[in-house]
Amino acid sequence: MNVPSPGRYGSRLIAQTRRDITAAVARTTGGHGLDGPDSVRRRLIAWLDDNDTAEGFFRLMADESLEDGVRLLTVADQHAVAMEELLQLGSAFAALPTLQRGLLESVLTLCYVHDPGVASERTILRMLARSLDMFEGSQRTSIKFPRTVIGDRKQQIESAVEGVREMFTRNGVTLAPEHKGGTPHLSLGTIRENVKFNATDAARNYLGVDAHHWDTGSGGTHSKSWFLPSISAGLTEDALSDEVELMAASVLGVLAAGKALLRAVASHTGHDTRAEQEGVFRREKALVHYSSDTEFSPISLWTMRSGRRSGSPKRTTLTS
Repeated sequence: MNVPSPGRYGSRLIAQTRRDITAAVARTTGGHGLDGPDSVRRRLIAWLDDNDTAEGFFRLMADESLEDGVRLLTVADQHAVAMEELLQLGSAFAALPTLQRGLLESVLTLCYVHDPGVASERTILRMLARSLDMFEGSQRTSIKFPRTVIGDRKQQIESAVEGVREMFTRNGVTLAPEHKGGTPHLSLGTIRENVKFNATDAARNYLGVDAHHWDTGSGGTHSKSWFLPSISAGLTEDALSDEVELMAASVLGVLAAGKALLRAVASHTGHDTRAEQEGVFRREKALVHYSSDTEFSPISLWTMRSGRRSGSPKRTTLTS
């Protein structure tokens, strides 16, 4: 049997995973997809029916968050496509950790905003925080890099920030006293949320044992001195990792993101994605076998998660 090159093998695994995720999203969100009895979406709609403001502010922001969610999915998929094509070409493997990190951040953001383990009020606050940070982020950039602001753009940005802050306050959302660069946190009743998203904490929460992929992706993205020797040769020294190791480390990060995303889809819609998650897990096992010449493990994902105990899997969450 011909063994595929590292690049072609990794590219194939990413392509298969992208197809599974695309099919799962279409199956669970199209038509009857939001009818799951225990879905985050259903609980959120019920909360909005009982608690929305007179002007429909929270429902409007939830709809905007769905638009943001589509963008995050698109960005994650395009990072995966870029990795798939680089691997197929068999070149620029040192760029893979950076692309993997971009993909992970999009997926982790989705998992955080739509975490099934938090109350609907907190979900709304996380949506609001991301929206506010979008406006305040533009303002921070215009202050730090004033030469990028042309004409009356600065006034437009400041007016937009003040407008969104006023809208939040008018609808019962409390903004913490501003500090230089933005609002630290928002409150709705007794629930408080930070405006800034902490992706490192999210990696620990939603990737679990796979959280180290976030750290290695960060090492590549920021050209950390502790990481570069692993992925790039120097003047007299070879890279510490070969092509197989570079490919495996980055593709395993994509597969970890795929599992997290499929858990998020299941929780958001209330529909089962266990078959697709099991498929991603089989690719993980196959990749470990390919890259380390270990035996292909017969264990299933659900047996592993339950501590090798037989029986039906527990209810899906974003961390299990």
